[in-house]
Amino acid sequence: MQGTRKRVDYDTIVRMIPRNATVLDLGCGSGRLLERLKDEKNTRGQGVEIDHENVKSCIRKGLDVYQGDLNEGLKGFQAGSMDHVILNHTLQYLHEPKSILEQMLSIGKYAIVGVQNLSWWGNRLSFLISGNLELDPFMSNPLQENTPQLITITQFMAFCKKNGINILQKHFLTRWGELSPVAFPNLLAETAIFMLEGNRGTRLA
Repeated sequence: MQGTRKRVDYDTIVRMIPRNATVLDLGCGSGRLLERLKDEKNTRGQGVEIDHENVKSCIRKGLDVYQGDLNEGLKGFQAGSMDHVILNHTLQYLHEPKSILEQMLSIGKYAIVGVQNLSWWGNRLSFLISGNLELDPFMSNPLQENTPQLITITQFMAFCKKNGINILQKHFLTRWGELSPVAFPNLLAETAIFMLEGNRGTRLA
């Protein structure tokens, strides 16, 4: 899932998280983000990853990661046990994304969610010309074995508003860097990263 090229999304997430925070990274891949957070922000991190080879890679890096399927939930983590819970470029591949968001907002004080944007102009042009979508600039094999649930920035922000989830930060990205300022993020941003705060225990509609 994670290549060796520069990850603008990782740069953004590292900036968002304060020093010495506790972090849970869901779908942590080979552990590159957790490793950066540990080295640059002195975080105490844990991860959940479904791929066995990625889990072994994390363990070799000295990271606290266990193999698990996010579609089976996060029962092993207590409410309020983390400062930040991260779900980056994974939401669209989950069977029950609302359930995972509920659990994230319960386990962590804050949730950081990275979503790819179906409405990015490049996707619109690609679909018009070839009938295909360039689904995720940060993943080498974005479809994997699952068909993603396609969402837009506008849809995600509307979902948060409907469910009383506070968007504390929002960052709109291309593969080359962050857009700032940006007047039309739903058109110009390939991906977005949000820091969310919700009421613990709230059921999402």
